[in-house]
Amino acid sequence: IDLQIDPRNTDVVYASMWERDRRAWNFLESGKGSAVYKTIDGGKSWRKLTGLPTGDAAGRVGLAICPSKPDSIYAFFDNQEADENWLDRDDRAPSGVLTPRRFTLLNEQSFAALDPKIVAAFLKQYAPAGMKAEDVIAAVKAGKMTLKDIRAKLIEKNSAVFGDIETGVQLFRSDDAGKTWRETDNGLFGDLGGYGYYFGKVFVNPKDDQDVSVTSLPMIRSHDGGKTWTPSKFVVHSDQHALWFDPRSPGRTWIGCDGGIYITNDWLNFRHIENMAVGQATALAIDNQIPYNVYVGLQDNGTMMGSSSSSRSGPREWQSIGGGDGAIVLVDPRNSGETVYTSSQFGAIGAVNNTTKARWRLRPSVPRGSDPLRLNWITPFVLSSFHPDIVYLGAQKLYRSFDQGRNWTVISGDLTKNLPNGDVPFSTIKDISESPLQFGLIYAGSDDGSLKMTPDGGVSWLDVATFSPSKWVSRVVASKWDRDTVYVAQNGYREDDFAPYLWKSADRGKTWKSIAANLPADEAINVIREDPNHRGILFVGTDMGVFVSYDDGGNWEALTGDLPHLPVHDLQVQAREEELVIATHARGAMILPLKLVYGLDTALRSKDVSLMPLDNGRLYTGLEPLGGYNVELPRPSLKGQFYTRTAGSATVRIKDKDGKVVREKSFSAMTGYNFFEIDLLISPALTGGMIKADPTKPLEDPYGARRAKYLPAGDYTVEVEVGGKVASQPWKIRPGSDN
Repeated sequence: IDLQIDPRNTDVVYASMWERDRRAWNFLESGKGSAVYKTIDGGKSWRKLTGLPTGDAAGRVGLAICPSKPDSIYAFFDNQEADENWLDRDDRAPSGVLTPRRFTLLNEQSFAALDPKIVAAFLKQYAPAGMKAEDVIAAVKAGKMTLKDIRAKLIEKNSAVFGDIETGVQLFRSDDAGKTWRETDNGLFGDLGGYGYYFGKVFVNPKDDQDVSVTSLPMIRSHDGGKTWTPSKFVVHSDQHALWFDPRSPGRTWIGCDGGIYITNDWLNFRHIENMAVGQATALAIDNQIPYNVYVGLQDNGTMMGSSSSSRSGPREWQSIGGGDGAIVLVDPRNSGETVYTSSQFGAIGAVNNTTKARWRLRPSVPRGSDPLRLNWITPFVLSSFHPDIVYLGAQKLYRSFDQGRNWTVISGDLTKNLPNGDVPFSTIKDISESPLQFGLIYAGSDDGSLKMTPDGGVSWLDVATFSPSKWVSRVVASKWDRDTVYVAQNGYREDDFAPYLWKSADRGKTWKSIAANLPADEAINVIREDPNHRGILFVGTDMGVFVSYDDGGNWEALTGDLPHLPVHDLQVQAREEELVIATHARGAMILPLKLVYGLDTALRSKDVSLMPLDNGRLYTGLEPLGGYNVELPRPSLKGQFYTRTAGSATVRIKDKDGKVVREKSFSAMTGYNFFEIDLLISPALTGGMIKADPTKPLEDPYGARRAKYLPAGDYTVEVEVGGKVASQPWKIRPGSDN
């Protein structure tokens, strides 16, 4: 999990091993295999270093060699071992506040004597909904409930409420190249927001071995080798993972976190670098305004809304409308989308009416004694297309509301397999789809592979599992074109199975057929969508990009171009504008105009090479600077697209009216659409000394002979050749000015 090389001798390497196992239902974050090893012969042999915690509770280890003192090494250790002194810790709560630690110190008599207001505040934070302080105190006094019973209820809501008893993260230092170690942190990390399995890195100032920082919610820094610690200011986004000491500017450090990059010279003032598109989009919504807005749920960056009108929008063009780990977002189609629903992890769902400013929460409550809700990290909820006041929400059961989520009715039993949970909710409903052609025809797919259908709004439910009944249901879509058709995408990457699982049923799930066809064999599928304008056109988002099918899943083609190979977690089509909005889990949201996609018809495919219509150009009359300016003006160019049935070497030529080639460019063409740009430069600008203007010719540019020359106005032909096949069309440069 970490590696450090001695700057004096590259054969000396320190490596930290981490025993871990991440499952959909549990995270094992420590084990006997966690340890630090050292080699002095470039990896031919290794030995385990002693003096650090070992055993089943040994977790992640981050390492840092001190460049100014290479025999000194820091080890940032995640120790899962129970802390024997937990009950004696100061949990930094003021007097009169009940905390889990203080609860553990109580007995029934002392609990029953507490002020009900103090108990109410405690239960509100830690207990399942519905536990009232007066009732709990009365039950304890009457001997009908013990503190053990209360503790069990608290653990039902949050299994970790009493789990913060581990030793936690520790910082160790060796000054003899790993022979011996001592702890330096004084047990402060837990109080400063640190936990090791997620962050787990340590950094040392190259010039000062006492200047050490560890990653955490804030970056935590010490100037005295770990005796005292100070967190970075919370003007910096939380979850800070990386730090770099800038060698070009002493004192300047760069911090990498879940909000991007920050730079500071004094750790008091921080500058956010905002021109990097690094958002991890998990879900999308679009409205129908002109121009339409895009709503994006972002991992650790809440929910944001921005206009679709700017193809390269900056951060100031977006506004935050929700917090947490942004997840599903929905827009009420009425009144220009004035009501918006946002959510974050594990079912924290809320709504706001932007006209009335009314806000409300949408989490259903469960009767006392019932099993607590099991809610997926990305909890699914949808608006009915029959009336937007109707909302469906999935836990292990399906809930329905007729009043925008203010009140709920459960309309199913447990639709999952109810498999055991560890420290992560599992056997949860992952996706919901109601047929837009029949009210109450609903499908619910779960993370444990369960797939259920009700034709009558929950009166009866049928098991309609696919041929992969154990794979995570990543998406289910009831067709808008046919009442009995439904599509299901499943995903096995959590078990190291990256195959594409994609199914279609034409009989409401009685029978299934795979439509994965020629999709890549090792790209797990996250989402499938129907095109709302053209029956039979489907889009899927995988862990590497987006694909389109023109024949209802019989064959798939990649949508590439400017879209990098990265995870795509959601897709939405804006029907009016004919645009595909893509949620990438790495580079934010992207928009693809679908004009070319829709235009890829049988006639186009029948031709070897086709050149798309070109816009006429304009004579360039601007004056480029000849030097001395830190600026580069855009050069005039011809941009175009062509389609080819076969890949190969391609050449784009511009010919004048006499058939002479005046500009030419060659490159490799892919099967399908290709995009090209060819500049119109004839001769570049020349450099030289200053020229004295001729007073007899006051209107003449004295540098005219030196300036760059471009194609003049006139009639031309543009042709594209691929594999000996040629397509061409006339093109014109019109006289004019860019002023």
